[in-house]
Amino acid sequence: PTLPISLTTGQYIPLTVQYAPTAAGNHTAVLTVVDDTTRLTHSVNITGSCMDPYIYSLPYVQNFDTVSVPAIPLDWSKLVNTTSQWAYVRTQNSIYHSAQNAVEMYNSEDTAANLFIIAPPLDDSIDITNTRVSFFARSSNTASELIVGVMTSPTDAASFTPVSTVTLGLTFAEYILSFSAYTGTGRFIAFKHPQTSSYVSNYLDTVMLEISPENDLAALSLSGNTTPSVNMNSTYTVRIVNRGSLTQNLYQVALYNAANDVELATAPGLSVAPDMIVEVPIQWTPTVEGPLAVYAKVILAGDQNALNDQCAPINITVFPENIMATTIGSGDQLNRIP
Repeated sequence: PTLPISLTTGQYIPLTVQYAPTAAGNHTAVLTVVDDTTRLTHSVNITGSCMDPYIYSLPYVQNFDTVSVPAIPLDWSKLVNTTSQWAYVRTQNSIYHSAQNAVEMYNSEDTAANLFIIAPPLDDSIDITNTRVSFFARSSNTASELIVGVMTSPTDAASFTPVSTVTLGLTFAEYILSFSAYTGTGRFIAFKHPQTSSYVSNYLDTVMLEISPENDLAALSLSGNTTPSVNMNSTYTVRIVNRGSLTQNLYQVALYNAANDVELATAPGLSVAPDMIVEVPIQWTPTVEGPLAVYAKVILAGDQNALNDQCAPINITVFPENIMATTIGSGDQLNRIP
């Protein structure tokens, strides 16, 4: 549409362009400006990126590491109702569980602030009462709380229905909460900063939404000899947690080369009841010397969440045959003599 505007010399006005895409993808447009004296045409190229924010299948995971601080992911939203100009909800990269970003909710001096970070909407095909959320969180203050619930509108704080409240500590901990008790119609899972104390930051990282599973084993960590020798057997320990509702007895735990995903060794799993953790040993004999990164993976037939099957890798150095590395003391110093 043509919009006539009268301007004097040196005067300027802001111009708002509405972007209402009907399909996901990258879009372009051209804004044309023509003056009424010399009739010169000025063209401004405009671009926009649209995505479908709905979650159509689970599991879904967000670790906030793909955005540039202080932005939040495009499909997430935030709501800040506060009397303070210093309160905010944003990403930062100084305190996190998984490198390199985490969300920070800071209430500044406003003890009645309503601060929300809101996940993308669940599609209507997903039964929200059959879902759960896991996340890592901490606070800058002891005994701080974080409220998890559901919203019908990401722009209306009054539409928030609390489902669970957790007490946070000064270090990151994992929380797993079910939405089985929710009876509303909302589709937006949200996290609320409810503090009545001033100047409190709550941090949120590595959020996973998933169907509440019967069969779900997760690999938490890998530990073991970081200086093995060629043709010498070493034992590695994999921490496995049962996040499903059924006891698991028949599964495998495997050790992999992180560089090429080649399996190095495997071992049968140990019986693990729901919400319990077991440590499964794997025996491995390296055949090639040199630096290496290895990770562990749990293999369960019918596992309903493949996103947590693999743990973070550890770095090792394989020494030549018949040469062994020995740590003297606590191993936290590098000196020329013991």
